[in-house]
Amino acid sequence: MRLFIRIILAFCVMTGLGGASTLAKGGKSKSQSELAQILADRNLDNSVRYVINNSLFTIYHEVGHLLVDQHEWPILGREEDVADNFATYTLLSQRRRSYHEALKDSALGWKLEDEAYGRRNNPSDYYNEHSLDLQRAYQIVCMLVGEDRETFYQTAQEWRIDRDRQVGCRADYQQISRSFEQLLSPFLNATEEARVTIEYETAGEELSLAYKTLRDSRLLESVAEDLRKNYGLTQDIKITASACGEPNAFYDSSNVEIIMCYELLDDYFTIVSRYMARNGGNL
Repeated sequence: MRLFIRIILAFCVMTGLGGASTLAKGGKSKSQSELAQILADRNLDNSVRYVINNSLFTIYHEVGHLLVDQHEWPILGREEDVADNFATYTLLSQRRRSYHEALKDSALGWKLEDEAYGRRNNPSDYYNEHSLDLQRAYQIVCMLVGEDRETFYQTAQEWRIDRDRQVGCRADYQQISRSFEQLLSPFLNATEEARVTIEYETAGEELSLAYKTLRDSRLLESVAEDLRKNYGLTQDIKITASACGEPNAFYDSSNVEIIMCYELLDDYFTIVSRYMARNGGNL
């Protein structure tokens, strides 16, 4: 069954990412605006868009860890929550509908992760460094609603966030955005660019779909460009796509390296394909 799903999804990637492959000719790095155009392409397969969107949130989560490490940001609470909030804040700050949809897909992703893996009532879930998957989902939605309650009112209704909490989400978003603005403001006029390199390691046949999706979307190139020009970073930074043996992503502080695992994208494909199968092919 999983092999059949991979065959179908591989076809979707080859057809759905055709525009991205065309844009990538010439070896030019994709800017965030170009990535937004790729995500906004109506011909892009929904499952592929879901995987790219969740990968986009995940890599900016790791960028959050990188900034905490490199700039020695003060952390009051769990660093994992800060990294989640940074990813959400960063994508919201783009003011683009495609990035708003990326955040909605990311919230759905955490909900589906909870359905697939989270309902085991394991004590480690409660003392883990991460919030529960459903909490992470609702935090994304809360920040969406807090940033613009009118635009995301329907999203709040779909997630059954009551009126009182919607008001609270506004206060939460203002506090979080103000905090990140203060932390990032010293780098607004920075002229020095960081050196960021990207490496795509071999994936093997089992993970070829994940490899193709990540490479054709030019997601890593977009994030690398952002890291070069913003944030006032001076250390050399590496972004690596790799087969890790588990569905995950990491920030390695010893090497100043973000590692994106092909298994994570493969897991996104598996989860969303099951979800769409239950919903008549709809996302």
